[in-house]
Amino acid sequence: MRYLWPVLVAVFMLQCAGLPAVPARHRGVVRFELLADPGHVFEIRGSWNSWEGGQHRLVNLGDYYYIEIELPRGTYEYVFINEKNEHFLPPHIEARVPDGFGGFNGVLYVP
Repeated sequence: MRYLWPVLVAVFMLQCAGLPAVPARHRGVVRFELLADPGHVFEIRGSWNSWEGGQHRLVNLGDYYYIEIELPRGTYEYVFINEKNEHFLPPHIEARVPDGFGGFNGVLYVP
């Protein structure tokens, strides 16, 4: 329980601040975050692994979902996938490019 408390505080602060689901780099690892109703299943797919599914399922803590992925330097595209296999990118993510299917992929640069 001592490790869960800081995470719960961080989740509360994220909710209060209304922060978007944007990837954040920390110690060489990229953290993808998403706020959504509890009980969903999300994964993230990207150009770093040729868009292969089933490899990066987000961890769920209530309405906070996240995954940390170690990526080498480069520029990557990514998209979130829900349990219905619907591809989406939250609208507030500004770094995006058309996906060629009428939607958008997020863009991430790892220095």
